[in-house]
Amino acid sequence: MTTPQATGPSNRASGHARGAGSCTVIALRTAKSITEPLGDLIKVTKQIGTAGDLDHEIDIKREDEIGELSRTFNSMVGYLREMASVSEAIAVATFRLRSNLAPRMTPWVTLLNAWWKV
Repeated sequence: MTTPQATGPSNRASGHARGAGSCTVIALRTAKSITEPLGDLIKVTKQIGTAGDLDHEIDIKREDEIGELSRTFNSMVGYLREMASVSEAIAVATFRLRSNLAPRMTPWVTLLNAWWKV
């Protein structure tokens, strides 16, 4: 003979408590799965912003919006590295050009300055 299960208020309350506990665990895990990668992204962004250090990448392998943000961020950092390299090459070339032209231009500059004073 089986005994009937009690379905009174105390059993329902404990079922609700277990359900609420499960929901809390799920909510905390979900929040952590979002806040941890965003925290990493913020940390690296601050390093780049304050020190200009472009030797960082975010390593988040996910197929959701957080993963897309990580891939886009890494792409942006790669582009910034490229632009920094181009800027440096332009600065070096400009310096070399000015260094080579300055001795040759001195007589012309002197002549032009004299002409403007007349």
